Amino acid sequence: VKGDPSYADTDLKDGTEYLYAVHAIDNDGLASPMSVEVPAMTKPVPKKPSGLKLTEKDGKKILAWDANPEKDIKHYNVFKKGFLGASKLVSAQTNAWTVEEVKVKNELFVTAQDADDLESEGSDSIVFE
Repeated sequence: VKGDPSYADTDLKDGTEYLYAVHAIDNDGLASPMSVEVPAMTKPVPKKPSGLKLTEKDGKKILAWDANPEKDIKHYNVFKKGFLGASKLVSAQTNAWTVEEVKVKNELFVTAQDADDLESEGSDSIVFE
């Protein structure tokens, strides 16, 4: 056996199925028949968070959302939309965050990030003053 019989595929898309088959080539350049195809699936990104709502408790505004169904969510990222794009405000360990002092109109959205650092699409945004 010459060479390394392993193969590492790179630049794969998240949540995509790939099919793999192999064959051997001998020293004379003769190839064996192809093996049976074997499917492999990459891990999908987390679902985008949903159910954003803003409540007030003890004079503080609390942004909350439904917990994601994935069991390996590491944290949620809270972003503020701005004129030049979105800026990350905080990484929250739970599905709620106490909003800091609000002086202007804000538009916030949330993403979920899993243990493999795959990040969801942004949630629908919520606007408040």
